[in-house]
Amino acid sequence: MKLSRRFFWGPLLAGLIPVGTAWGQWDAGISQVNILLPPVAWAYTSDSLGTAAEAPDQVVNNGVMKLKYVAAPKQGSDWPWLQIQADLPYSLAEVDSVTISYSSDHPIEVLLPQQAFIDDGSFAHYRYTLPAAAQGDTRTIKLDAFGLPDWASADSRKVAFNPAEVHAVAVSPALGEGGAPGTLQVDQIVLNRKSAEARAKEAAAGPTPENPPAETAAETLPAEQAGTQVIYFSTNKTDVAAEYLPILGQVAEQLKAEPNLRLEITGFADSRGDHAYNLSLSEQRAEAVAQHLSGKGVPSDRVEISGRGAAGPAAEQADTKALQRERRVELRLVQE
Repeated sequence: MKLSRRFFWGPLLAGLIPVGTAWGQWDAGISQVNILLPPVAWAYTSDSLGTAAEAPDQVVNNGVMKLKYVAAPKQGSDWPWLQIQADLPYSLAEVDSVTISYSSDHPIEVLLPQQAFIDDGSFAHYRYTLPAAAQGDTRTIKLDAFGLPDWASADSRKVAFNPAEVHAVAVSPALGEGGAPGTLQVDQIVLNRKSAEARAKEAAAGPTPENPPAETAAETLPAEQAGTQVIYFSTNKTDVAAEYLPILGQVAEQLKAEPNLRLEITGFADSRGDHAYNLSLSEQRAEAVAQHLSGKGVPSDRVEISGRGAAGPAAEQADTKALQRERRVELRLVQE
C-alpha cells in the first residue's frame, strides 16, 4: 500500500517564502520594503492570443524587472494582456503608498488584487495607471488614489477598497489593441509604511468595515481544506480567470521539478440547479484547470480530475458569500 502525505501550499502562496520567516512581518524599525528583492517571487503570465515575452521565467533578476514582449493583436472581444504578479507574506493594511521607478513603451497599470473581487469572480481589482515613460520615471502613489476600472460593474463598485484584503501586487502594460512590441523595466517597487502616529491612531479607533483587523480579513478555509489551493469561478462559468494563471504557472513548474508529486484537482458548483447540471459543471471546471496545466507541459498521468457537484447546503440556506465560495476548484499536491 502506498502512503501519501499532503503538500503544504503556504510557501507557494507567500511568494515561495518559507512560513515563519521574519520578513513576513513589519519589524518595528522598518518603514519601507522593496518587493523586487528576494525573497519575493514574481510570476509572468499572458493571454492566449499569442502575446509573447523573452525569458518570462527570468522576469526579475538582481532586483530589476525587465521584459521585452510582442503584443498580439486584438481578436474580436479578446484583448491582449500580460501581467507580472507577486504574492506577499502580509497584507497592505499598514501601507500608506507605493513608489515605483520604471520605464515603459506603453502605459502601465499597478494592480492590487483584493480578496473580495476574487470571491465574486469579477476581478475588478483596484488599480492605478501610469503613463508611458521611455526615458524613465519615478512615481509615488497613495493607496487611496487606486480606483476601479471603467468596466467594473455596479456591484463591484459597492466593494470598498480594503488594503487589509490585499496580499499581492501586479504590474501590467496597457497594450491597447496590441500588435506592437514593447519593453518594460521596473527598478524598484517600494511599499511605504504608514507612520507610527497614523498606525497608533488607527489602532485606537478600532476596526471599521473598511479597515478590519488584518487577521480576520483573509478567508479561512475549513480544517479539512488546509493545505489546499482554491480557484474561484463566476456563476455558470468554467473559464479560469487571468488572476489565477500565475499560480497555475508556479504549480506546473513545481510538478515538473519534482517528479514524485502528483496533483488532485476537484471541481465544485454552488448549490443552485439540479444535481446532474452541477456535477457536469464541476467536472468541466476541474478539466479547465487541468487543460491549463497540460498546456504548460504537465503530463496528464500526473493529474487526477474529479467533479463533486454542489459543494454546500440547499440554496435557500446559503447567502451570497457562501455561494461564491462554493463555485471553486481545489488543488492538492500529494507526494507518494
